[in-house]
Amino acid sequence: MAFAGWCGFFVTSLNLIPAGQLDGGHIVFSLLSRWHRTVSTTVGGLLLVMSYWWPGWLLWAMVALFLGRRRYPLWDQGESLGKGRIFIGYSCMILMLLTFTWVPLYIRW
Repeated sequence: MAFAGWCGFFVTSLNLIPAGQLDGGHIVFSLLSRWHRTVSTTVGGLLLVMSYWWPGWLLWAMVALFLGRRRYPLWDQGESLGKGRIFIGYSCMILMLLTFTWVPLYIRW
């Protein structure tokens, strides 16, 4: 049961990485649209550095760096986010920080 819970947290954390077209990237774009590209590139660089400790982060760094290069048109640019949506966005970012782990899998040879 605990392993299933850990897997759920791990997949949630991966999806909430604030880069590219992942859910975390969409959240960062909606909250900090001007800084989206900077945040996405910085996260990709951090994941490259973290691949020293766990090689799987290299794959996620490539996803972060190359998945979010294309801009997509927005439907309702002029509409501002309400307080509830801003709260949910920052809550998701806090959830990602709480569930993130530097070395998710360690296999001893």
